[in-house]
Amino acid sequence: MPPAPVPIACLCGAFRGSLASRVAKRVRARCYCDDCQAAARYFEGRRRASLGADSPSFTDDAGGTDVALAWPAEVTLVTPSTLGLFRLSPTGLCRWHATCCATPIANTVGSSRAPFVGVMTSALAQDRVAEWDPPLGIQGRFARGGCPEGVSAKAGVDILAKATRHLALGALRRRHRPHPFFDGQGRPVVDAIVPTLEERLALYR
Repeated sequence: MPPAPVPIACLCGAFRGSLASRVAKRVRARCYCDDCQAAARYFEGRRRASLGADSPSFTDDAGGTDVALAWPAEVTLVTPSTLGLFRLSPTGLCRWHATCCATPIANTVGSSRAPFVGVMTSALAQDRVAEWDPPLGIQGRFARGGCPEGVSAKAGVDILAKATRHLALGALRRRHRPHPFFDGQGRPVVDAIVPTLEERLALYR
């Protein structure tokens, strides 16, 4: 019998969803790339404005963001009215979040055909996340304070192999449908917020 779905929720509780569990444990990655750190600065700035300066961070001390690999068909949005979309550039990664408190929820590419969703573990029930294997650290060359111990400077062979298998199985089983973040015509369900060049550069400083 498969494990029960894992609850998804934002910090203030207005956004809710769930992640189906086809396996007891999921592949996790902790990314330290400059794009993920820039996006985290965007969300944390808005989160502090909403919830106060003492609200928890979405990254670790070195700037890493923890995500769990999933297929679109495994994600259910219970309160999609609070869903927002942020992209660092018009063609950048789709970073889905709760507009109520700027909590990052998931990342996808810009196409509904890709059987990939990176669900933020910070938005998942932590007791369930604790049961999974530790994340594989990648892109450590961008980490604050230098590459953390045990983290790959770029993308390690382990995570590449697991991600490739995940995508292949998802494509074979057509698990990109239904897609919670794109409509039937393959368009994002909400319009994206894209910063100006000046705003984007500020997020990378």
